[in-house]
Amino acid sequence: FLLSLPHLASGLASLVLSK
Repeated sequence: FLLSLPHLASGLASLVLSK
């Protein structure tokens, strides 16, 4: 789970920035 946090965080940031 902890290892997936960076990936999820970068994914969410990408979605937010794309808007």
